[in-house]
Amino acid sequence: DRVKEYLRDRRFPVVTAKRIRKQFKYFYKKTSVFDQSSDIVSGLPQAVACEVLYKQYEDLIQTCSFLREAPPVFTCQIVDKMRPFYIDPGEFLFYEGEVGTAMFFINRGSVKLYVHHPAKGRNVSFANVEDDTELGVDALMNHRPHSYSALCTIHSDLYFLAKEELIFVLELYPDVQARLEAKDHALNRQAVEARNKGISRTIATVATDHEVQDYVKAYIDKENQEVAGG
Repeated sequence: DRVKEYLRDRRFPVVTAKRIRKQFKYFYKKTSVFDQSSDIVSGLPQAVACEVLYKQYEDLIQTCSFLREAPPVFTCQIVDKMRPFYIDPGEFLFYEGEVGTAMFFINRGSVKLYVHHPAKGRNVSFANVEDDTELGVDALMNHRPHSYSALCTIHSDLYFLAKEELIFVLELYPDVQARLEAKDHALNRQAVEARNKGISRTIATVATDHEVQDYVKAYIDKENQEVAGG
């Protein structure tokens, strides 16, 4: 009801309002009152708190190697700060040149990564990443713009961690930070190679700006048809 009241008072466009409602519906489906349990957990001894959180977020930890392989205390400090959201085909997680504000975890889905090739005047796809992948680490940790764009190609379930929450915890766990950055550096190297050469050894497909726009247009057309249909 609060979401509906907010949207009504701000008079958002119909399509935008529908997407916001769907996002909140998804969020509340994936969480419960017990997920927002920081006050309860903070009153428990650390060992007991970890046991509670590992049980509460068991499914997420099992599907996310980043959490599964990290020290248990680190995982307990970060897992209840991860926020679920979904993204439709044709939507971008972030754009090349955009300042990083969050780190993203692909739980289930597929995201295509692009760089803009200035000389050719088109976007070059250099990688397609799927389940159990982290994105946006380098931009987040080094306070610089994203070196590539990330476009969702199928309906995807993800989690995100806000910059201030992640950096605060990672400062205490340099080994975890180093592992995260090493994985993201590999993607950044591919992005640089694709931008400089226009084609990468690992490239699967090449997409023009027009093809990327087709992804977005198809998604918007589908949304408009659903609105028109009721």
